[in-house]
Formats: sequence, C-alpha cells, structure tokens
Amino acid sequence: MRQRGRAANWAAFGVFGVTVAIASGAGCGPASRRDLSTIPQRQISFDDECNLQAYFDQRNNSGARPFRVLDETQNTTEVAVPDDNGEVRARRVEVGSGEYEVSDRPARRRLQQLIDEQYVRVPDVGISQRGAHIRLKVRWWLSNSVRRLMPTDNVEIVGPRGTATLPFNPCVGEFLFGAEVYAMRRRFIDDTNARASGRTTPSELRVLQGETSDGGDASSSSDASAASVPSDGGG
Repeated sequence: MRQRGRAANWAAFGVFGVTVAIASGAGCGPASRRDLSTIPQRQISFDDECNLQAYFDQRNNSGARPFRVLDETQNTTEVAVPDDNGEVRARRVEVGSGEYEVSDRPARRRLQQLIDEQYVRVPDVGISQRGAHIRLKVRWWLSNSVRRLMPTDNVEIVGPRGTATLPFNPCVGEFLFGAEVYAMRRRFIDDTNARASGRTTPSELRVLQGETSDGGDASSSSDASAASVPSDGGG
C-alpha cells in the first residue's frame, strides 16, 4: 500500500504519528537490517513497512486469541518520547513493561520470518521448535490507545534453546501490539478500493446493516468513515 505523498490520507492514521529511532546493535551481536529512524511510526503502519497486513488478516479471520500476558506493569511517568514532529521531549505518558507469550504455530512462524527480515546475527532460540512457547519481554509507552515500544530499550526473546537480546525495532512492536492498527488499515484499504470501483464501501454496508465496531447501533458506528479515527493527542 504505497501511497506516500497523499497527504489527504494521513488523517486516517493520525493516531500513529510517532517518529522512531533505531538503536543499531553494536559489535558482533544482533542488529537491525534497516534504519527506520527517518520514517514516522504512522507511515511504517500506513505503508506496511513490516509486511504484517497479510498476517493480521489471517489472524483476525481465524479468530486467533491475543498473545498471553505473563507479566505486566503500567504507570504514568515523565519520559522523553517523540512528538508528532519527531522531536523528542519529556512529557507525562503511560509507560509499561511486559512479558508476552507467543505459542501458536502461525504466530511463531511469522515471528521467525520477521526476525529474519529485520535483524542479522540473531542466535537460534528455538522459535520454530515444535510446541515451543516463546516469550517476548519489552518496554512500551501508550500513544492514545496504541502501544509503542520504547525506542531506547532492547527486546528480549526467550525460547527453549536460550535467550537473545535484540536492539529496538518498531516492527517487533507492530507484531505484538498491531492488531488494532492493521484491522483499521484493512478497513481503509477495502473502503478505498470500493470507492475507486464505484461500489458501496464495507464500512457503509456495516452501517446499513446496523453493525458497529462496539456492538451498538448504527448511529454510533465508528467505522462509518476513515476520518472518524481519533487523533494521536500529541503522540
């Protein structure tokens, strides 16, 4: 979905207006293959830089359960995070840390692919091992309702064959917390394609059929148009 330069479309993804910085690995340890530091987080999502749309489509269509939360803490504190313009400044936000279990086979397969795509020199911790329960330990901050990984912190991945510490990469956060983002992106794509061909959009059909995203009546639907997506509120 390469639509860079189409400013009118960015309003739909205003909730994801965060510029991220890559902490490239040092020495001979794991390192990110690509420097995504110049790309705002909203554009990473909008352009599907992490190649996750098909994965989330399959996951949503199959009714897959969210990843299991093994441990999690959250609090409000002052921390330096990027604003809409990518400038890092201190402000009070919700931050947290957690340990999340990835155990179903499709998710583990896509996690291994993502690591291969985004990193180099990552040791084999057994992600593909039959019946493996993989744990991802991360720190995150809350941008509106969307969790984003802290760009200053590493990612720890624990498997049956050992532990690997990876430098920050926004695609890991997209994988862990991107279900809402990519569900919205899918609606945006489907509506755009329908309008281009002169058809009633899926969102309009849901309204006509009395369906809403929160189970209420059609008058309260938040899916009626892409413009209804809330703004980021500075994050």
